[in-house]
Amino acid sequence: MRRARRSAEDLYKRQEEARKARIRGLRYTLLGFLSALVVMVGAKVRHPKISLKSPMMVLGALVLGTLLMIAIASRRDE
Repeated sequence: MRRARRSAEDLYKRQEEARKARIRGLRYTLLGFLSALVVMVGAKVRHPKISLKSPMMVLGALVLGTLLMIAIASRRDE
């Protein structure tokens, strides 16, 4: 049994929905990174003896890795 071919309009609609979902996911990811940064800075203000060098390096590596994954995924979708 063969499935009916999808129209170009359906394909365009699915691609547009996928693009919107990616943008929404990127917003949530950036919001999560920003909230983690705010918490770390708040902890530093509250407890000045805490060193932020290591946590900032970890957060930076996570941001870099996430941006790399987003770049690879966007290339694959093209």
